[in-house]
Amino acid sequence: MSEPLHLLILLAALYVYECAQWAPLGAAGFRAWWPRRWRQVSPWRAGPGWRRGALLGLPWPPLLPPLVCEPLPLQLGPRGLSIKRSGGELCFITWEQVGEVAVRERELLLGGELVARLTTRRLTLLLARALRELADLEPVARPARLRAMLEARWDDEPCRPRLRAFLRRSLPLLACQNLLWLSVFVGLPLLVWTPLTVYWPQVALTALAAWLACGVLFRLTLGRLDWLEREAWPDGMHRFLALASPISSMRSSDLLARELLGDLEPLAVAAALLPADRFGELARSALLDLEDRQAASTAAGEPSAAEDTAWVAVELRGRIERLLSRRGLSAEKLLAPPRPEDDRVRAWCPRCRGQYLRGERCPAAGCGGRELVPFARAAHQDQGVD
Repeated sequence: MSEPLHLLILLAALYVYECAQWAPLGAAGFRAWWPRRWRQVSPWRAGPGWRRGALLGLPWPPLLPPLVCEPLPLQLGPRGLSIKRSGGELCFITWEQVGEVAVRERELLLGGELVARLTTRRLTLLLARALRELADLEPVARPARLRAMLEARWDDEPCRPRLRAFLRRSLPLLACQNLLWLSVFVGLPLLVWTPLTVYWPQVALTALAAWLACGVLFRLTLGRLDWLEREAWPDGMHRFLALASPISSMRSSDLLARELLGDLEPLAVAAALLPADRFGELARSALLDLEDRQAASTAAGEPSAAEDTAWVAVELRGRIERLLSRRGLSAEKLLAPPRPEDDRVRAWCPRCRGQYLRGERCPAAGCGGRELVPFARAAHQDQGVD
């Protein structure tokens, strides 16, 4: 291969890496080619043992930055907090046992021990402050503070106004990033493999001007984001690369958009951005996850943890049902048994809605061996939904 082709492949590989944001597997990414056509994506991982994956933004213009949010990595209840250890076991800590709460980059530490690695600095800081405040409160005051925290996280109304304001303020930066992308990944091939080589000075000057403009506009845009406190700014290395590397400059707006909705629950963001049918699928999974979480907590044998889990499940279910109501959906219809595809099927899976002729557990990979529900036991079979 020729040297220009080697260079282009190297630039493309570096650019694809810049498109990726590393996040825990429970995080949710939202990306769109156009602001009104969002879709949710999950982190991609190379192997089953990976606990973090890559959220990939769309690599071609108009280079709209992907949005990232994640569920709380800890369960916070009136009596304490539940932490899922690396081995999968649940550890319950009462509020009286909570030690020093510290933040290191996007890591949360309790008593010097790492308990969670998050995707956004914004949520890391908010969670650390909430833990300190809840630990200092009197027991009778904690439920009200937790409800206020849940109200803020499960509110879908700020999503679109925040997004519009962000795109309006970052529009000059996005325009320069697209110009830089076109200069490198369209201009360079045209100069190398077409008779347009004589225009290389114009293409080089355009790329250089766009690169310098991206660096200046990134710093100006960062300073204009009044919702992003200084502690939540990207670290110094990422800010330096956004100025010093043309490939990093093309995706520097991703560093800002990552924090935009980081304090919100993924399902609340989905309610605001996704079509109603897709949001309904996610809400059904969330409702089933609440049931599974309660069952796991009861089996763990920790009474305080089980009571906290039951309290959290009631609070979260109410907020999920409110989001569904705003989109014209209902939890009852989402969880209702489907209509049998034919007379031979005997059971169905509440999670994937698959129907089976035989078996006791769902074989689908994403259902975790969930127990099948026989149609004979399903309530209101004659009123099943498609």
